[in-house]
Amino acid sequence: MASTVSTQLDMGDIQGDILFAYGNDYVCTSYVFVNVEGADGRSWLGALVDRVTSARPWPKDPDGATIKRDTTLNLAFTAAGLAALGVAPELLATFSSEFLSGMASRAGELGDVGPSAPSNWDPGLGTGEAHVLATINAKRSDLLERELTAFREHAERCGVTIVNEQQAELLGGQREHFGFADGFGQPAIEGVSEH
Repeated sequence: MASTVSTQLDMGDIQGDILFAYGNDYVCTSYVFVNVEGADGRSWLGALVDRVTSARPWPKDPDGATIKRDTTLNLAFTAAGLAALGVAPELLATFSSEFLSGMASRAGELGDVGPSAPSNWDPGLGTGEAHVLATINAKRSDLLERELTAFREHAERCGVTIVNEQQAELLGGQREHFGFADGFGQPAIEGVSEH
């Protein structure tokens, strides 16, 4: 007889955008790619940790509707970024070879050729310069600009360099900026349900 293992996830230790789509309430998004080389990257990151949106369930109003934050912040790291932040080489070696080599070096395998080749990517991308991707979602453009201003000022104080910024908006017909219905490609993860 096969036994079943139940996993209890610590939602406060997982970024929200990993497990859940935030939904179409967030009409504006900024993708900010930064380089931490030569900066006080750990202090920069440490000051952002409490602002990162976790997977903890959001509160409900008296009618049971979810009360979403005005903005969200999530972070993603490259292997070069983790190294620049001081992650030990022996720990980095435990990551997959695909993560360690990066997307640009695997362009042929990924179909990024011709007009989509790394040499045609936006400045700072595919070169190893981008160490961290900050994704900031907002319900309105003024809220996004407020968060972006605070993010940029904090980066400058810590010596972190912004190498690329990309802005996106919800498309008509309740489609996210890639053209998909929000959450369409969200994988099912054991122990997780939409909240």
